[in-house]
Amino acid sequence: MAHLPGCHLVVTGDGSQRPALEQLARTLGIAERVRFLGYLPDPRTATAQVHASVSASRDEPLGLTILEAMAMGRPVVAFASGGVPEIVQPGITGWLAPPQSENGLVAAMREASRSPAMAHTMGAQARAFIEQSCSIETMCQHYADAYATLVPARAREQAG
Repeated sequence: MAHLPGCHLVVTGDGSQRPALEQLARTLGIAERVRFLGYLPDPRTATAQVHASVSASRDEPLGLTILEAMAMGRPVVAFASGGVPEIVQPGITGWLAPPQSENGLVAAMREASRSPAMAHTMGAQARAFIEQSCSIETMCQHYADAYATLVPARAREQAG
């Protein structure tokens, strides 16, 4: 945020690092641009306030918060690690930074902040991705397809 003077950040969640992060925001002189909301039983109210969602998790195996933001029509800025590259499509549903690269994350956040219209378009594409690829119906169909592939193979093995 210190490298993004025109941006504001909304931070949700509580944890052991919150006091240190609040102090860091004060030390860097950006406290007026960073709002710490703490734990929210329903983070959708915070997500609805932003143009893009940032996930700074250094290693995210699934990215539930990423999926939730995309379902709300928000593009995502995140590190390209764990399962995130399977969810976030660079230039389509969000921006990916090289794993554990602070400069890369800043560059991706800068790009996301340059065009609210682009963020809106990418958010719509993120929502469409969730509807097409992440619905319970799609998941069940993929399981059914996988089982259908395995059953004939198993039958051939037993008959052979």
